[in-house]
Amino acid sequence: MFKFKVKPDAETGIKPYEIEATSRDITKWETDFKSSLRILHENMSMIRMVQVAWVASVRQGQWQDTMGSFRDRCDVELIPSSDDEDENGDVNGAGDPTLWDH
Repeated sequence: MFKFKVKPDAETGIKPYEIEATSRDITKWETDFKSSLRILHENMSMIRMVQVAWVASVRQGQWQDTMGSFRDRCDVELIPSSDDEDENGDVNGAGDPTLWDH
């Protein structure tokens, strides 16, 4: 559903990795963070992306610590699939990320 590149700080000892958030991760994120996939698609924000990447990372054994620790110690980048880009190269019509609701 969503692919992320995660780059933990060097002192964590964890090498950068790519992870895909599947339906299991999205449903856990929806439950834990009281949100929905519709909101994620319509109002993508960096905090939501980090939350989903954290849920996927924990479930798939890449990260063992809290969401706060993940947020403070990892850079997260959405990896767009070629299907997701519109004619302007925007992911899912997201447009300029500086205009997203943070």
